[in-house]
Amino acid sequence: MSERIRGMRDRRENELNGFLEEEREHLRVYNDEQGNNLNDVFLLFRGCQAAGASASQRGQWTFVDGATGGNCIIMYAQIDLTLSYYSGTAQEQKDVSLTIPAASTPSGNCNDKVYINGEAKDSQQLVLDFDHMPGWKAAFTFTKTEALNLGDRQWMLYQVNITANYTSDPHFVNPSGDSHTYVQYVDPKNPPDLADTIYASKSYSLNCPSKQKFAINDDIKKGPLAYIQFSLLKLQAFKISSGSNFDQSETCPADQHNTDKVPIIVGGVLAGLTVITLVVYLVYRSRLPPEVINMVNPHSHYENKAIDDEENEEDEE
Repeated sequence: MSERIRGMRDRRENELNGFLEEEREHLRVYNDEQGNNLNDVFLLFRGCQAAGASASQRGQWTFVDGATGGNCIIMYAQIDLTLSYYSGTAQEQKDVSLTIPAASTPSGNCNDKVYINGEAKDSQQLVLDFDHMPGWKAAFTFTKTEALNLGDRQWMLYQVNITANYTSDPHFVNPSGDSHTYVQYVDPKNPPDLADTIYASKSYSLNCPSKQKFAINDDIKKGPLAYIQFSLLKLQAFKISSGSNFDQSETCPADQHNTDKVPIIVGGVLAGLTVITLVVYLVYRSRLPPEVINMVNPHSHYENKAIDDEENEEDEE
């Protein structure tokens, strides 16, 4: 083979190597950009999940079963209250909103009997004594009895009562009384809306990321109105497993639809990125000259016709 042909081959290989390196760099930059876009998507999802409640106002409360030494109730949540009260001699009704302090002290009972309409119900109760608010407390009562039409729900939160001491909170201006207990009345045949949302199967915890608002009392004939709102709620009652962690969780009904969309969206994004990458690769490969393909894969049956033609011309000469 003459020096001219060898030089031609060397120049052609150098040109092809430069072309390959340039295309590899383009592909690397593209993949980096797509990776950054995917990270942005995940950050967006994480931001949406964290929105709506302040971490500093989210309490973490547990109550230990004295008989077993394990936690029978665990509740993580930001809990906001809207309470009405009567002010002055004119009995003007006013509303006050407040958040149960995250540092409130938990107490309760893992084997309690609560009487509803004269009937004793097997229950568990978590009581929160408000931090720096003497005389304030919230009692959350859970049951797994079938008397409340549980159906396939193994445990549920069916009653919340709030004890208020107006004198320890300056937001209650000139109240007609010093204190009041906001009681959630329970009809065993028709449990409150609270019980239709805050429930889970046996040995499962409940996860409710979005805000859930319920009436404690929405009948003015029964006294001042009261409402409770849970945010970023994670809860388990009648816990029998050891340890301080939540058991496997279920999602409350109001959040099931939105939660199910997340894996679908993420899967769609990943599938789209896969298709885009495949198309880019095919376009990139289609732009390669036969010489490059033959160098990468000798069995591709492409031949360097230009060089062969040069060799044939040299032989003819």
